[in-house]
Amino acid sequence: MLDTVKNQENAMIFAGIEGGATHSKLIFIKIIENGNIERIFEEEGQSLNCVIQGADFTCDYIAKWIQTSAQKLELNLPIEGVGLGLAGAGNTQITQKINEIFITKYSNITKKCFVTTDAIAAIATAFKNDAEQDPLCKHLFEQAGEALAQKLIAVSRNFDNEMFQNVSVLLVGSVFQSWNILKFGFVKTLQTKPSKIKQLSFYKLKENAALGAAIFVLKNSEIFFDFDFNTTEFIDSIVISVV
Repeated sequence: MLDTVKNQENAMIFAGIEGGATHSKLIFIKIIENGNIERIFEEEGQSLNCVIQGADFTCDYIAKWIQTSAQKLELNLPIEGVGLGLAGAGNTQITQKINEIFITKYSNITKKCFVTTDAIAAIATAFKNDAEQDPLCKHLFEQAGEALAQKLIAVSRNFDNEMFQNVSVLLVGSVFQSWNILKFGFVKTLQTKPSKIKQLSFYKLKENAALGAAIFVLKNSEIFFDFDFNTTEFIDSIVISVV
């Protein structure tokens, strides 16, 4: 494999990292004639979660990994770019920090850095086109939105009349990073299925759920505490007009 990349000084080399809970993987690809892609290197590493391990550790680990592997392949650095599909990268603050670290600290390793979740990286592997544009992806996310709406309708049977006027929904989980494409199927179902829901307001946490776990312990221990529950951020609102 080494012979295929030696002396390719003008070749465009990119790296991809999949960082998962059990292991990570590094791949180098080279752009060859007619824009085709040739995989020139692949190696597995340790588990990698940028939220648990932090942005600094994640960047340092990846940069050293790329540097060591490039030396094995006799590649010149910096490479054209690195794409990071990382568990935990749905956290916007972490994602921005990783980008900033690579731009400021590791510009000798890569010219560009793109960070996304491991789930989105998997979709990019499966589909040639962008997943916001691929018909099959759009259909799958629409179905997922429909399923979420059906679950909400089922739960709403326990709502009181006041709750139906404006249901507050807390979005938890990386699936809601794709809310813009889940939304179509979600709204369509609420507009076409029997339901008393008039409006929905969507929020996401600004704090880690571990804080809620600690507060839960306080409540159940009957300990007095004073806490400002300004821990959510408004995301979206939907008014339901039945078709």
